[in-house]
Amino acid sequence: MHPDFINYLWKFCNFSSLHLRLVGGERLHIHHQGVQSLYSPLKFLHAKLTIGKNQQNGTVALYLKSSHRTEPAATPHSSKEPSILCVVWEHDQILYHEEATRLPILELKPYVETTLVQKFQNILSTTDPIPCKKELPMITPLTKLTMIEKSSVRNVQRKGMEVLEALQENNNDWEETCYQLLVQKIGLTVNSGPFKKLALSLPYKILKRHSNNTLQIESLLFGMAGFLHHTYDPYHDKLKNEFDSLAIKYGLTPMINEQEWKFLRLRPNNFPTLRIAQLAAIIADQPHLFNAVVANKEVRALDFLFGLELSEYWTMHYKFGQTSSIKSSKMGKKSIEHLKINFFVPVLVAYGLFMRDRKYINRALSILEKMPPEQNKITRELELAGFQSKRAYDSQGLIEINNEFCMKKKCLYCNIGVAIMN
Repeated sequence: MHPDFINYLWKFCNFSSLHLRLVGGERLHIHHQGVQSLYSPLKFLHAKLTIGKNQQNGTVALYLKSSHRTEPAATPHSSKEPSILCVVWEHDQILYHEEATRLPILELKPYVETTLVQKFQNILSTTDPIPCKKELPMITPLTKLTMIEKSSVRNVQRKGMEVLEALQENNNDWEETCYQLLVQKIGLTVNSGPFKKLALSLPYKILKRHSNNTLQIESLLFGMAGFLHHTYDPYHDKLKNEFDSLAIKYGLTPMINEQEWKFLRLRPNNFPTLRIAQLAAIIADQPHLFNAVVANKEVRALDFLFGLELSEYWTMHYKFGQTSSIKSSKMGKKSIEHLKINFFVPVLVAYGLFMRDRKYINRALSILEKMPPEQNKITRELELAGFQSKRAYDSQGLIEINNEFCMKKKCLYCNIGVAIMN
């Protein structure tokens, strides 16, 4: 059996609880099952129970088997901390308090319906990316809406916390943190690895010194990205000469091999070379990027990117050495919306959390509520399964449901999974 299942059973008291008896034969009455610990999901604090004739308040500890209590704790809180009750799926060992008195144990398995066990096992065994897909038509729209709302909030908070973690690693340098996030998000997932390497290997303070010279910004970015090792054309040679000089000046060594970048099956507008050129144009146009983010109060934030002009070379090329009848090298609407959702909003939320100022978080939420939903494989599959997504705020909730609940099969922590089980 899975720990999530026993957690769910106790949290929702989804077992026959009228005539409970402990392993030793004492009667058990549950007045309140307690509050789940933030540090250890299998502990419930402040539970109120009557064991035999004695009313007790305290911690209830959950284990798959009673013998598991002797194993080292997986959390900062010891598994041997005082408990008024141990709840187990299967009892296989008598337990004692430190003072050598027997610890009360409730074996749940005899009190749980076999149909409930089968439901959970069906969830675990399904290969469908949406484990509850077959049962979704039976779920009320309100339950789905509640879960989307809950997941949207969780998504925004999680992304904000990830920015704060990066901020701590960057010694509270907001400019550097903002730049690193922008670099990672301007490329697609397929190239997230090389873009992250690029952000971490080329400090923003160096790029800022050359913010009035797009050629030098491009040379630094393309050089550190590993694209300047070979000779393609005169413009490429010009970038290479600039980079060779700047690399000596700043002690830079490319950490990325050109072969690490993926072009196959990508549309030319998404080629990493073009995205790096767009990144260079952004840095040249907005060298104080962090200030531009936190000072902007409008949903039209980042819309300056629509008119951002790239260097002339990139109006005729997607890659070095290959001319193309390119229609436009400017960043498209969907790309800008992607940056708003995955770059602009997380930075605002993180700054609001850091400053303890709700207005920045409200501004971020307002942007998501006014934007159209993000469209990708995840959102399309969930919409086909019966979910609705009318705003970017909703689509972020769907992505969170998929990534944090469906993919990890954390169905018993999901409102929809709980509704199906109940």
